[in-house]
Amino acid sequence: MNMSTAQEYQFLVSILGENDENSPYRIIDIPSMGIDLFFPIDVSIPPVSSINGAHTIVDMNIKARLLDITKYNSYYYINTPEYVRINLCTCPFILTANPCILNTPLRITNIGGYESYTIDTIKLGITNLSSENYIIRKYTTIAKLSHPALALITMKIVQPNDHIFRPQHLIINEDIINNEDIINNDNIIINSEINNSTVDEIIEGIDNLNI
Repeated sequence: MNMSTAQEYQFLVSILGENDENSPYRIIDIPSMGIDLFFPIDVSIPPVSSINGAHTIVDMNIKARLLDITKYNSYYYINTPEYVRINLCTCPFILTANPCILNTPLRITNIGGYESYTIDTIKLGITNLSSENYIIRKYTTIAKLSHPALALITMKIVQPNDHIFRPQHLIINEDIINNEDIINNDNIIINSEINNSTVDEIIEGIDNLNI
């Protein structure tokens, strides 16, 4: 019988400007289907009819990257620098609406996926279908971040200046193997702090893990 180990995933998130003891963001140790996004302040969403059909963009003041813990803990990456290890083990993730949004006149216009190397803050595009301003209160949630296959995840909170959100520590998975020089292209940088033996180990690990 072929027994396979279930993959483990963890969101690494940074909440910008958050110093409120009553913050709803907490470390999630028990695996769940996703992490709720909470509005950092009260927000007024005008009716879509009053702004010529445009949606309102709200910055949620949170950054997130999804880490494949199973791959991260594999022995193939032990000798690689930490930021290389993290970048090789991050995954795309998705933004979805919470069911509670159905109790409001609001709709989220940018539901969809985020690339594994996304380091910008998460933003919501919101449309108000009613004829009046709709107030979203601080710490309300109408959206969440999840694994694309809705796999169970945990969450860890990191500092805003953590290296996983630094442009110079951002690596495109498929390019790391083929680049020895530092390449700066639209803030996505391939760092060359890897010797040939380490690259060989990474390639071997990738092959064995069927990435």
